[in-house]
Amino acid sequence: TERAEAIHRRFLAFDDRAVLTDNVFGYLWSKLAYAAMLFATALTDDSIADALAHPTTRDVYADLAREVVAVARAAGIRLEAFDGFDPTAFDPGAGIDPAERSLDGLVAHNRKAAARDGKFDAHQRDEGYRIELAFDEVTRIAQESGVHLHVSHLQAFGRINWPKMDVILEKADAFLAGGGRVTWDRYPYLAGCTVLTAVLPQWTFSEGTKVLAQNLLKPDFRDRIREDFQKGLDVWNNRSISVGWSNMVVSAVNSDKNRWMEGRTVADLAKTCDKDPLDFVFDLLAEENLAVTMISHYGSEEVLDKVLGHPQATVGSDGIYGGRPHPRLYSAYPRYLAEFVRVRKIFDLPEAIRKVTSFPAAILGLKDRGTLREGAWADIVLLDPERVADTATYDAPEQYPEGIPYVFVNGELVVDRGAFTGRLPGRALRKL
Repeated sequence: TERAEAIHRRFLAFDDRAVLTDNVFGYLWSKLAYAAMLFATALTDDSIADALAHPTTRDVYADLAREVVAVARAAGIRLEAFDGFDPTAFDPGAGIDPAERSLDGLVAHNRKAAARDGKFDAHQRDEGYRIELAFDEVTRIAQESGVHLHVSHLQAFGRINWPKMDVILEKADAFLAGGGRVTWDRYPYLAGCTVLTAVLPQWTFSEGTKVLAQNLLKPDFRDRIREDFQKGLDVWNNRSISVGWSNMVVSAVNSDKNRWMEGRTVADLAKTCDKDPLDFVFDLLAEENLAVTMISHYGSEEVLDKVLGHPQATVGSDGIYGGRPHPRLYSAYPRYLAEFVRVRKIFDLPEAIRKVTSFPAAILGLKDRGTLREGAWADIVLLDPERVADTATYDAPEQYPEGIPYVFVNGELVVDRGAFTGRLPGRALRKL
């Protein structure tokens, strides 16, 4: 429609100002903002409220938040929850320790979301050395506001941080015992996928992404970053220590000339190009205008089992399209059913199915989804428990799973005997 096209044009006018920070806040935010603008009648104001809670560099975040609020209102999205909301009230530039920062703005904002049965969907500000403080921060916001906290893909980066997950889960149990509400999701893999800019210190994004791509060509800017890479995990989330260059794989680039790099580690590529790993990263990001994604092999099977095995956990694919993607894009749920149910027997089948159907529907407040009952929408996956399996691998990720002969969406058959029917009956969902 004419209105949708106008919204689209306005979005494109500020999309390139989104900031790709240490936890990909800008990336997720820009994509959700795009969906919110074009599907104004499908997303609730609570959903947008959740998105605005993602911290990124202060000034760019504030400008982007104001613009999105303005565009959302022009699109007719109900925004009562934003009355009196000040996007500058939360300063992500301060220390991560909740004792060192004011969370009043986010508490007040989430108190409004809680009153509307909204959610505080938080991508924690640290998933490494300071993960405990990051978890304390989001639970404090949830506790003081009364909102339901949902943590996006709860994880601990790097061997040195694996033991911290025991502390996090103890904190979660204590929070629940005290009357708090917290859930989380996690993908069933030991590697994650994000943008390569995630390896950079957060201060590098202070002038926006366009300027960052230019700054990476400046020797003094590079030298300042190098100084940070000499510092330990107690100072910042230095992924060269917590993950290591040999465990970071370039998964997608923007240009054809660098396509040969996809699927190879940063350490290997740096050696091939006769460069220091940092120089390789600087050069590649500048050349690709930051459009590079990576797969990081950081995880522990024991930690994954604890996180996903907790009663408050559900599954999320967290996939990113492009290049040689993470296999979770094609196989997250089949892998979960094969590995956690049939092979390792961590869950029985009914509990495993509940954790990815009625449970996440309840988290999202979708009352007519996630269960097989009269009057509910018929979103149905027919699978063979003895055959369902992931076929996607890190080397060949774009492979469809086995053992799923039929899929219905809104009552219409979209997969028939393993083949796509061409029907697209899905719709954006609004929480009623």
